[in-house]
Amino acid sequence: MDKSVKLRRALHRFSVTQLLNFQRCPRQYFFDRVLHTPSVDELDLWNNAEAPESPANLTATLRGAVVHRFCETFEHGADVMDCLAASFDSVVDERSATIGDRVDSEQREASIMAMLPLAENYLKSNVFTRVETTRVASVSDPASRIVSEQKFVLRRPLGSLSGTIDKMLVRTASGHDKVDIEIVDFKTDRFPKRQLPRRGHAKKKVAGPLLFDAEEGDEAKEEIRAQVAGATVDYELQMQAYALAVRELIPNVGKLRVTIHFLEPNIEVSLSDQTLSYDVCAMSIDDAMTHLLSSAPDNYPTRTARHCLFCNFREFCVAGREWKRLQSHS
Repeated sequence: MDKSVKLRRALHRFSVTQLLNFQRCPRQYFFDRVLHTPSVDELDLWNNAEAPESPANLTATLRGAVVHRFCETFEHGADVMDCLAASFDSVVDERSATIGDRVDSEQREASIMAMLPLAENYLKSNVFTRVETTRVASVSDPASRIVSEQKFVLRRPLGSLSGTIDKMLVRTASGHDKVDIEIVDFKTDRFPKRQLPRRGHAKKKVAGPLLFDAEEGDEAKEEIRAQVAGATVDYELQMQAYALAVRELIPNVGKLRVTIHFLEPNIEVSLSDQTLSYDVCAMSIDDAMTHLLSSAPDNYPTRTARHCLFCNFREFCVAGREWKRLQSHS
């Protein structure tokens, strides 16, 4: 029987994260989903029972989970620190099997303070302004609403696709019975700024979401924007999955906007209408499923890029370690 026919007859379950990780780096997917290799953080914990576990060192996964919870739950008029602390405690409690009994009060306070700039960036962003505008509109318009942590399951020819959308802003479309929807996805990626050469004087820093050299600020900002653009390409498949789910599961969608809000530099990026068209999204998702299912056990190549800096399996990946070494010397 033809392999493509076998794939279509089988029942497969995919998650958006699964497809994204495979597209980003098949070798990382192989370590995680096929071999079930323990992550760097898990090995540190197992090999040294006395070693301080996150949030003492605040792993990227935990940090992202707490900030996401804050963005989901913060309500107008709430105390920022109280909400951030509640988000932290909630996430730690959910993961108490591995970290809950290792968090003392000093670690808790230090971790919350470390995440405060990200929370503040969200609250002073244009994204939050649109969230508040939607909240005010919902008072008089029942169709307008804010939806957080919206789970979905989408049926595709090769199986089902599940995922969770961080936030949706739903507004009544003017002049007809449709609704305009903005999908917002929060990212806590870190974008390291390359050390620019000094020009014979001390650098003067300018306060803000990012610290730039006053004289070389434009160059530094352009470097960050370039990194953000690269990260946006990495997340494109994820955003297409969300757009496809909204178009399939909400029948009266008018305009659809998809925004990625990078919280550390406080930059938002909106994907193009062409990228989010139904046909393009459907083809991207179906192709990603096909490539994943068609991969042989010995065909999980390494794709080195910025994600190697944060990969949980970098200690097992020679190519990733070499890429990171070259970057540190560039």
